[in-house]
Amino acid sequence: MKLVLDVETKSTKREDGKNDLMPHNPENYLVSVHMAQQGLEVEGEETPWVPWNYVFAHDELDISAEEAQSNYKSVQNMMDKTTLLIGHNIKFDLQWLWSCGWQYDGAVFDTMIGEYILTKGHSLWMTSFSLKETCKRRKVALKDDAVQEWFDKGYTANQIPRDILLPYGDQDCVATGELYQAQRKEIIKSSLVEVTHMSMTFLPVLARMEFSGAKIDTEELNKIRDEYMTEKAELENTIQTTIRDVMGVKPYSHTSPEQLSQVIYSRKPKDKKAWKEKFFKKVANKQKPIKINRYMPEHVFKQVIKKDCSYVFKHEVEQCHKCKGEGKYQKYRKDGKPYSDKQGKPIKYKCPACEGTGVLYIPTQELAGLCYNPENPHWITDKGFTTSKDDLELLRYTASQSGDERAEKFFEAMIRLNAVNTYLSSFVEGITKNVREDGILHANFNQTTTATGRLSSSGPNMQNMPRGKTFPVKRAFVSRFDGGSILDVDFSQLEFRVAGELSGCKKVAEDIEAGVDVHRFTASILNDIPEEEVTNAQRTHAKADTFKPLYGGEYGTPAQEKYYKEFLEKYDGVKAWHKVLQDTAINTGVITIPSGRQYAFPNTERRKSGEADEKTRIVNYPVQGFATGDIVPLAVIHLARALKGLKSVLFNTVHDSICVDVHPDEITTVPKIVHDVMKKVDTHIESWYNYKMKIPLDFEISMGVNWLDQEPIYEKGKWSDEFA
Repeated sequence: MKLVLDVETKSTKREDGKNDLMPHNPENYLVSVHMAQQGLEVEGEETPWVPWNYVFAHDELDISAEEAQSNYKSVQNMMDKTTLLIGHNIKFDLQWLWSCGWQYDGAVFDTMIGEYILTKGHSLWMTSFSLKETCKRRKVALKDDAVQEWFDKGYTANQIPRDILLPYGDQDCVATGELYQAQRKEIIKSSLVEVTHMSMTFLPVLARMEFSGAKIDTEELNKIRDEYMTEKAELENTIQTTIRDVMGVKPYSHTSPEQLSQVIYSRKPKDKKAWKEKFFKKVANKQKPIKINRYMPEHVFKQVIKKDCSYVFKHEVEQCHKCKGEGKYQKYRKDGKPYSDKQGKPIKYKCPACEGTGVLYIPTQELAGLCYNPENPHWITDKGFTTSKDDLELLRYTASQSGDERAEKFFEAMIRLNAVNTYLSSFVEGITKNVREDGILHANFNQTTTATGRLSSSGPNMQNMPRGKTFPVKRAFVSRFDGGSILDVDFSQLEFRVAGELSGCKKVAEDIEAGVDVHRFTASILNDIPEEEVTNAQRTHAKADTFKPLYGGEYGTPAQEKYYKEFLEKYDGVKAWHKVLQDTAINTGVITIPSGRQYAFPNTERRKSGEADEKTRIVNYPVQGFATGDIVPLAVIHLARALKGLKSVLFNTVHDSICVDVHPDEITTVPKIVHDVMKKVDTHIESWYNYKMKIPLDFEISMGVNWLDQEPIYEKGKWSDEFA
């Protein structure tokens, strides 16, 4: 039986003003459960969806314990009969079912994910996956949202009049059922059945992971915050000291992109309004203006810098003559009396001459700043020139090569400060804000956000964690079990293997079979030394660049550009495949990968260079999508099945790794289960996608008291002595 489900719940306002709708909040509770089922089929025709509901708590109703218990049994009875549970963002509904004690482990279909798969990664189609917008795209009737004005006023479901709330929930179920039918036809027609099946199977596994959550050591997290705050203060001191040295007495802040641009390039636009109009254009349906005039020749760009920019000079300082250094001044009426408040006390106003600072800055003829040149027109921003992380890295390299130690240290400090600020806001504060009173963090895994098919997450964004085993925040992720351990299993060089697989590059296959360390090759090119002289530190640092050519990376420091070029020369099969992908996108508008997942490029055109104007996305999506959007989820699905009935729980998957919180009673058994599942991923790919891998996949397993402090227990095909 196919059943559509939608739950309405009481929610709680968080400190940041957002609604907390999750069942993990003890103040939240279930208000009503809405369902819809198709009537009996008539000669194979689709019949209307019939809705009904069960109410468990509402401010207008006094529901007895007996009635609530009867409703509870009725819901479970429907769950027992259901073979396919349908919903829009049904991951949310599943977690409420489980939190209330209902059991359902059957198949699901999420119309939000169905719509996401049908958009094929096209940015203009991925605007919104709300039920309202999705119904509009699929031409499914959805009545006016009568409850929205109540939600907008801050009411929660239990407070909305039941004669408005209940029909609203019922109509959503009917619309979702019709949406399912419309999407299913399109999915079959578009040959997206396999990837849809995998995504829908993956969904309840993710829901369980969210529901289980991750245990956080809040004391350790506070220590990590303190460490970062100390480092942040030191970095800011270094940065501001350099700014004072190169800019003189006038204050400049590194937090202002406009002022930082002037510090770095010693230039600023003469007319900010004219500058914006020249290089940015507002487009309908886009929040941010698009960049224009970015493909000018080098000599024209130099003329723009000379004509449209002025130099920034150091200043001398003197006391403001108007306010005498006070920053405020007294205004007088025509009759000579001072402006006063209602009590007759004279009012002083901010001095317009010095803008309230009390001093005037008089420009000198001495050039200020670090005097670096923007590389190309793409470095133009609405405030002047780029201060982005990647471009700061290029500036750091330029400073290093020229022997400018002061600038090199400045750029290094800025790059690190940007990272520390991200770690503090996105991870330390993000975890602190979302961890529950029991110390469990229930992050939200999103299957419909990225264009490639890989996961994203929010509350906080776990998918943006730096790769590798050196990120301090991971130290705060501990076992929920006394004496438990955190197990981490990583695919080895997954993107590299997938690129070799999809491209058919013989050299990739040969190097993998020979056990070539591709990161060591990267480090040797970047540091211009033989591979045998590469240190472990250089190898680790090089990892960030190793796979950039797989994703269309071309630009960077001279050393990086040299590496990107040599990588594609060495792995010429990948290079040739990139050309095939671009030709396919230009000629057909669609790229299909072995899982059946498709990427749409309907407006792609060929540039004069012969490359596609969307080259980066065209060569990026297939590798990232198949590796982390299609292969990793298969491993997670089968690992979840293998762990069923055990005490240990899956709690995260990020990039190409999977994390398990291991119960102390299962310390020796879970690693072997993980090993056996990972060994069969190639087989699962063949059975799910009807695609046989030619390049074998590999993996490593580590375990420790937390997610950071890990010891390898399985690597290079061998167990450690403890597990042998």
